[in-house]
Amino acid sequence: MTAHAGGDDTSSPPDVQPGDSLLARAVRIVETVASGSASFTASDVARKCGLPRATTHRIINELIALGLLDRDESRQLRMSSATWEQAALSSSVGNLIEAAAPITTSLHMAIQEHTYLCVVSGGDALCIDHRGPADPSTQVIARAHRRPALSSAAGLAMLAFSPAVVQDEALVTGRSDSPARISSDMAVYRRNFADIRRAGYAVLTDSSKKGITELAVPIHSRSSSSMAALSISFPTDSDLYRRYLPPLVSAASDLSQILKRSESRHTLTFYRHSGDGR
Repeated sequence: MTAHAGGDDTSSPPDVQPGDSLLARAVRIVETVASGSASFTASDVARKCGLPRATTHRIINELIALGLLDRDESRQLRMSSATWEQAALSSSVGNLIEAAAPITTSLHMAIQEHTYLCVVSGGDALCIDHRGPADPSTQVIARAHRRPALSSAAGLAMLAFSPAVVQDEALVTGRSDSPARISSDMAVYRRNFADIRRAGYAVLTDSSKKGITELAVPIHSRSSSSMAALSISFPTDSDLYRRYLPPLVSAASDLSQILKRSESRHTLTFYRHSGDGR
């Protein structure tokens, strides 16, 4: 999509709001790109932020020039790798990524498939680290991107071992269904969560891409709740499923032990819900 070179589009929202400085608009744009479950174009962001398209294009172009945002070939916006890494390294998530790095690297080298480290954030599964082959055909999520937790194996694995308040948020976020329908769905998911707890892992097929299976194992804290999940994606094949499950379970167990030892020295919390100020 080509940015407007002239004045602001008169069909867009007015460009003046009390206390709405250029900096405030830029912050709104960055927050929209960073927090969205889906990818956005500049026009999508303009609508989300209630800003004129021309103004939004100008700010986005400057944010890209400054290295804060990236825009891919399909014009979709995302946080730049540099911005993501700076944010991660300044938080407890950075500690998790650092602790997991040797394990996720070894797992990826052993199975040669896309490997992900995810946390629950506001009802989504947020990918905080990704290792994968050059072929993107079996990749289901990129680093710093989100998917609804209920539609990803990593999300289901984490939710099954998460506190009820985190499960409830994922079950109601973004829904306009009747209370009766939501209650019915909650009952189904709680049975699914019980199955996942018994099995110790979650598996989904064709959820993100047809012919692709996702397999995920939760990473546990000292309290046995789920702090994160280690997951992989691969072409649907029962032989691959049986071959990949043992090393994935072993890797998640090793990481759980490392983090439990860390918890004895630090306070680490990797899931968030709305009450945490997301």
